Amino acid sequence: MKKNIIIVLLLLSISTVFAQHEKIKALKTAHITTELNLSSSEAEKFWPIYNASQKKTHQLRKQLRDIHKKLDETFDTISEKEAQYILNTTMNLDKKMYEEKNALTLKLKNILSAKKIIQLQKAEDQFKRKLIKKFKDRRSSSDRKPNRR
Repeated sequence: MKKNIIIVLLLLSISTVFAQHEKIKALKTAHITTELNLSSSEAEKFWPIYNASQKKTHQLRKQLRDIHKKLDETFDTISEKEAQYILNTTMNLDKKMYEEKNALTLKLKNILSAKKIIQLQKAEDQFKRKLIKKFKDRRSSSDRKPNRR
């Protein structure tokens, strides 16, 4: 019985996280679309390229997070050789993220004006700041709530 309850709670939490991720993705899409004022022709070409690039970048960031998480857990016990390997791996992942960003810009140059590409970069930064502010505001408001017992 306890296992079933734990499984149900785990599934609910996973579905909640997935729903939040999808909501954030939809908000970001709406924000970028609004800020860039994309024509239907531009949007049709833009979104598949942008989404593919975001997927690659997300995978690279996940690899970096996994390395950092493992490093946090084992830092005191790793050898110099392992540290060198980790350093080279993280530098390589950073380089791949940089290359992906440049590849996206080059692909978008065939679809959008340089001005809209700069607007995209600004819109991404604006969205990130809005999201961080929203989370900070939510956290600080939940910190102020009195404990109910």
